[in-house]
Amino acid sequence: MKESPKEAGIIENKSISDISLSESSNQMTLVKEEAPEVKISFFEAWKLPGVFKYAIIYMNCKSIIYALLLWLPLYLKDLGFHDVLSILILLML
Repeated sequence: MKESPKEAGIIENKSISDISLSESSNQMTLVKEEAPEVKISFFEAWKLPGVFKYAIIYMNCKSIIYALLLWLPLYLKDLGFHDVLSILILLML
């Protein structure tokens, strides 16, 4: 697995800010040079370190939430909550 964006073949954006002193006017001016934007594709983003792990963890969390919201009313009904309003109130918590 690649450890840095450079190893994955992606160039990092860096902006350089310099403060220079003009000899004639003795004023400080801010000079900012910006590097051109580097756009990466979807598959290059997957190669970045940590993206795959984060995506798997996020997918599992969302799946658990959806499963609980789908099956929780049935479990509550089996526990003895037959009133729809009480089940909905418990689902909101």
